Amino acid sequence: MDARRLFLGGAFGLAALAVGMLLGSTLPALAAPTGVVLAAPAADGFTYQGRLTNAVGQPVANGTYSITLTAYETATGGTPIATFASPATQVINGLFTIVATGFAGIFDGRDVYIGVTVGNDPELAPRQRVTPVPYAFSLRPSAVISGEAPGFGNAILTIRNNTLVTEPGNSLYASAVHGTAISGIADGTGAPGSGFRIDTGSGVYGFSNSLNYTRTAGVEGYGINTTGVRAVSFATPAQQPGAAGLLAIGGSPGSQSIAIRAAGSGRIQSTASSTIWANGMSAVSELPDDMTMYVNSAELGGIFIRPTTVGALHYIQIPIDLPGQLYGQNTTVKSVKVFYRSSSSSTFIDSTYVLNTADTFTSNIMLFDGTNRNATTDSSYTLTPATPPSLSNTVGGVTIRLGLSYPTVGFGSEYIKLGGIAIELGHE
Repeated sequence: MDARRLFLGGAFGLAALAVGMLLGSTLPALAAPTGVVLAAPAADGFTYQGRLTNAVGQPVANGTYSITLTAYETATGGTPIATFASPATQVINGLFTIVATGFAGIFDGRDVYIGVTVGNDPELAPRQRVTPVPYAFSLRPSAVISGEAPGFGNAILTIRNNTLVTEPGNSLYASAVHGTAISGIADGTGAPGSGFRIDTGSGVYGFSNSLNYTRTAGVEGYGINTTGVRAVSFATPAQQPGAAGLLAIGGSPGSQSIAIRAAGSGRIQSTASSTIWANGMSAVSELPDDMTMYVNSAELGGIFIRPTTVGALHYIQIPIDLPGQLYGQNTTVKSVKVFYRSSSSSTFIDSTYVLNTADTFTSNIMLFDGTNRNATTDSSYTLTPATPPSLSNTVGGVTIRLGLSYPTVGFGSEYIKLGGIAIELGHE
């Protein structure tokens, strides 16, 4: 520059103001979801203003100058992270204005320094540090935006993506190298609700009005080697009836809408137990004409079993239809509970077997108990395996086999009443 000293002064305070204002305007603030929709988003450029002087502090001659702005993460040295060249910048009385583009992606909360180069001269020193206007601090990492937005549909922050294409983009995208990308807590003390949504707000609330259910969702989670969506509720029924980690509602009664849809393998995993009941009246004898089974009209809800022949043991079987899998998840037999009563202490259940049938029509002993059960009042006993045996789509057909022992004297008047059997199922 003909050996003239170039001076940049009073420039980036204005530039910082413009950065905060213009970058913020790329996401228009909407008072509510029904707010005004802009025809086109704002550009990603920001305004940089400066003043060029010569070595004695006088403005340079009016004219056109080539000025380049370069962004760095350090005050000195380092590698450029963004550059904008303005080869024909008008300078009047030393003052110039540049609208630089291509810088929006670098203003993510880190320190940014702008270096200025005029023509072929070396870059001016020192570089100018970009500082935000006060309200721009609300967009920095660890920033907190706090306020009040009462009324349904209102929010402290509203972000909208108005793209109308086959593959729409995101209104909000968050990622985390470690930890949680988005964490939501709704503090609605005293208001009923669940872990995901309560009357005074939402931890996470999603709404979709699309007619294409296969491509959109109110809340969508996607996980690779992890959980896509995780819902937890610590509310007990006594504290909050109806509260749940995840509450799914399939529309109004009779609408036939679906509350939960499981795609892919269709697996829905649960750690909660399920109980299947079998009535004692489904029992059958292993030998023909070995026992008499009848229902006593005075004691409905069970079956009375008497032997017709003298023998060491008489065996009956109670078949129980169980799901080998629930929504693609194998089930397990966690416990078996038998309800019974003996006519006398000399009449008893000698042995209890829990069998399953494989697809090869072979039976396997899943559980065995040889304890004598001779209670003379309505009673029950429970068998709990140390390791719950598994069922599957090829192993199922559970059968309870009971060995019944009767005295040899007066056996015709002795009986065992079988009320029923409850099987507690778990899940792998």
